Amino acid sequence: TVMVARDGTAHFKPLDAAQAREGLEALLELYRQGLTRPLLLPPQASFDFYETYAETNNVDEACQAAANAWEGGYWRDGEGSDPYWSRLFALPEALVDEEQRQAFQQRAQVLWGGLKGAWRKGAP
Repeated sequence: TVMVARDGTAHFKPLDAAQAREGLEALLELYRQGLTRPLLLPPQASFDFYETYAETNNVDEACQAAANAWEGGYWRDGEGSDPYWSRLFALPEALVDEEQRQAFQQRAQVLWGGLKGAWRKGAP
């Protein structure tokens, strides 16, 4: 599979059947949870959390990366400026609660971990 974006191209290597089934089951569980309640899982904030935690293994730094994505900066709007997201959640306040932080960390791992493991930048 190839993903083409403004900032580059990524290729995803094939998964074996068991790994693909396990990943799909985890994503479907997130989907089922989302049918019953809003999930604290904004895309950019959760990706930045996952990526920072994977690199540093420091949950506080990962929470700060998620908060930065939520709040935005001088040249870009954060996800928190979206009225739909901001009505549901407030980051980083939502990540102060240990239970919510662990749930956010687990969901980010499920959503992004499988993709990141199969992701190769550049040529196939």
